[in-house]
Amino acid sequence: VTGHKEPKDAHDTVGLRAIWFADLYRKELFIGAFMLFLGTVYTLMCITSMELFFCKQHTDGSFFMQAAPWENCYTDRWYSFLPVAIIATIFWALFPVALGLYLRKLAKEDKLKDENTLRIMGVFFLSYTPETYWWDVVDMVRNFLIVLSVVLFSQPTFRALFAFLTLLVYILMEAYYSPFRFEILNHLDLFVDITFLFVLFCGAIAESTLNAVY
Repeated sequence: VTGHKEPKDAHDTVGLRAIWFADLYRKELFIGAFMLFLGTVYTLMCITSMELFFCKQHTDGSFFMQAAPWENCYTDRWYSFLPVAIIATIFWALFPVALGLYLRKLAKEDKLKDENTLRIMGVFFLSYTPETYWWDVVDMVRNFLIVLSVVLFSQPTFRALFAFLTLLVYILMEAYYSPFRFEILNHLDLFVDITFLFVLFCGAIAESTLNAVY
């Protein structure tokens, strides 16, 4: 009976495995860096994808893009970019939903502490407590809704009111859950959000006053 034969050079086998694991490790780090990039630029990408819809009216009744004042809205050229803008907006709207579902799946399978998960997805939940691993999703939804308010409402007062209510709900949730691992970060984030809320409130009052006067 032929017994089990060892590889001719066991060191070669170990070396190949080490190279494979090192290559896999580099891939995971690359994916993790890409996820960090997505999380960092998410709000900017939401704004960029919806810039086509940020139109303002001229005194002559025509509309122009706020991001590119030399471009008129609702022209053939404007409509040619419309499908791309719609697809991009839908993608960034669904991104936090998909992220939340995936994080929930990892949490159910108890994989949030796995090394591979930490390298790839850790950027989305390591700052938060184990109970609020999903908080980055809430933060993304808040930012998306605030940007969306510019598209939904033409009147600045309504935009400010929508953003105000969105931020108010976020602050109440943050005060209830205290999502950050370090308490000082919870206090700091609450302070920043309340300051932003106060600015929106003052802006809405100022806008209403100007409309009443003029």
